[in-house]
Amino acid sequence: MYYKINCHRDGYYRGGIPHTVQPKFYPEDSLNKEQVQAMREDPRMNIVEMPDEDVPEEYRVDSGDVSGTDDEAGGGDGITSRDELMKMTIAQLEEKYEVTAPNKNALVDAVLEKLSNPTPDE
Repeated sequence: MYYKINCHRDGYYRGGIPHTVQPKFYPEDSLNKEQVQAMREDPRMNIVEMPDEDVPEEYRVDSGDVSGTDDEAGGGDGITSRDELMKMTIAQLEEKYEVTAPNKNALVDAVLEKLSNPTPDE
């Protein structure tokens, strides 16, 4: 069994995985229950169970390519985790993501929130 998964825009993260408008097919054993639940509960995500024989080979995701935690987020710009954001300077974060906060931890939280919950025009 596979999960057919896509979302409202390319680069949207849920369950620690960047998603695309074009559906991708993930083997059932490549996602944990928390990831599947997070995707099912997000109105911007589409997730459907499909039998193996109905899944186009070119859209199958190798289970070795799937990893992630809920601490990960991104926007198609190569930033994939809190750790990577913490390596950036405050000035870089403020300029790149157009957010401000009283300290770096709060700033990184604001960036992760922005990336996880984009406005409709993003």
